[in-house]
Formats: sequence, structure tokens, C-alpha cells
Amino acid sequence: MLHLGQLDFLAARQNVIFLGPPGTGKTHLAIALGIRACLAGHRTLFASATTWVTRLAAAQREHRADRYLAILDRWPLLVVDEVGYLPFDAEAASLFFQLVNARYERGSLIVTSNKPFTAWGEIFGDATVAAAMLDRPGPPRRDPQPERRQLPPQGQAARPHARAATDPRLSHSGGLVFGRRKWPTFRSLTTHERRASLEIQESSSSMSAPGPSHTAIDPLASGVAQELAALERRQSCFESRVLRL
Repeated sequence: MLHLGQLDFLAARQNVIFLGPPGTGKTHLAIALGIRACLAGHRTLFASATTWVTRLAAAQREHRADRYLAILDRWPLLVVDEVGYLPFDAEAASLFFQLVNARYERGSLIVTSNKPFTAWGEIFGDATVAAAMLDRPGPPRRDPQPERRQLPPQGQAARPHARAATDPRLSHSGGLVFGRRKWPTFRSLTTHERRASLEIQESSSSMSAPGPSHTAIDPLASGVAQELAALERRQSCFESRVLRL
């Protein structure tokens, strides 16, 4: 009942049927759902099955049965109480079937009955009509299809950047994003840069006793060497993080 109280069946235009012996609260539950629908802003009509058949018979005698059924489309929910307390003749069964069929995929029904489904053929005098009415629960349910992951053909390795378009952690600029922090990409050092780094390190180590002319060169050389060494360490750390992913 808690699930029905969310009124999801109204949005799906499905029907609700309460079955059980007399005195089990079927009408009470149907009225409660009807009031819940009214409070949620859905127009609702309540009447017994005999009353609905009487109204449809009067409309048919006046040649406005189709118009009456079309007017009922303005109400998202109709409550039909006490189906099976009195048997229907052939005309009443036909009118009741028209009501159920007209509500198919257009609105919802709440039906209460003291008879099981196996006895509905006796209520309507025709098992075929009863089976046709029970075949109108609402729109067909479409189960979502599971997403299938396509593997590369046998013998063909996946492209190194195949997940770049699907991984949300990869930004458009090529950086790898962890949470809110974006890790920049690093390029490998060229041969010229490595040679310059070695020459600067050798020159800085050979200047053990700096003179007046070396005071401005030593800080610059050591600073460049430290930056290049830090760049190499950051690159190796980044590559290890990518490999672990």
C-alpha cells in the first residue's frame, strides 16, 4: 500500500485490483487511494460496478455511449467497487467491457471484487470476455536492456586512448582529473634538454669556490637543475599513477 500510495500506477496508466472475501477492507483501500489521488490533484470518480453499468446503459439508449466514454477520459482515475456481487447479463458484460477497454492506455482503474479471477467467467457469463478484460492491465512493461560492453576482436589489441571518449575523468585538454583536482600532462624531455641538464649539473658541481663572477651564475644553474630534476620526478610519478589505473 505504501508503494501504491505513491500513485506511480496513475503515471503509467495501469490498473489496481483488490481481491478478497467480504469484510477484508477492499472498498476502504480503494477509497483511500481515491482520496490520495484527489489530494495529489488527480480527478477521481467512484461508483459501484452496477452503477457504472446503469450509466453506460442509459448513455447507450440515448446513442451517446461513445461520447460518455470520451468524457470519462477527463478523469485519470475511476474506482469500480463490488464487481461480482451481482452477476451481469450479456448486455451488462458488454458495457462493462467497453468501459475497461476505453480506459486502456488512457487512464487507470481501481477494481474491487470478492471473486477470484478464475470465477470472473461466471460473473460476466462469458469466459472470453472475462479473459479479455483481464488482458487490459495497462501499457506493456518494457524492461531496460543491459548495456553490453563490446570487446575488441581476438588478436587485436585495444587502442591506447579508446577510453578517452567514455572516461569522465579525462578532460578535453588531455589532463587526468581525480575528483576536483586536474593533474596536468607531462611530455618527455628531449635529448637537448637532458644534455643541457647534465652540463649545468657538471658546471655547478665544478664551481666549489665561487668567485665574484660566479655569484650570479651558480643560483641560476642550480635552480634550473632542480627544476629539471623535479620535472622528471613528477613525470615518473604521473606515469606510475596512470599504469595503476
